[in-house]
Amino acid sequence: MIDKITKPKMTHLKEIQHYVIIEGTLYYRSSDGVLARCLNQEEAVNRMEEIHNITCGIEGPKLSRRLQRAGYCWLEMEEDAAKLKRDCPHCQLMFNSTEAILMTEVDDWRWPYKEYLRGKVAPCDKKQKE
Repeated sequence: MIDKITKPKMTHLKEIQHYVIIEGTLYYRSSDGVLARCLNQEEAVNRMEEIHNITCGIEGPKLSRRLQRAGYCWLEMEEDAAKLKRDCPHCQLMFNSTEAILMTEVDDWRWPYKEYLRGKVAPCDKKQKE
């Protein structure tokens, strides 16, 4: 990518329009103007494992989004982060506690309509409630 930026051709303009080199380091400029440092594959794996080890088991955004927020970028970030998360045995045991609680507390969503069919009150009948 650095070669394409330093020696641009007309065919590469669309591809390189979001990249910039600052003091010899390649950055990706997102649509909101934030710069993310582009990493090579070795450095990307190290940073990804570092952030995953810190945030493993904590609810929140996806690993790839956390990496973006930390200011990193590489072409296969989404796929690499998903693979690491899929291969992590601790992440496979984690569950979303909000979903687990909701599954036990949620009633049947059809109950107002069942009551209506049984001849009681219509689901949206506010006059009968008063």
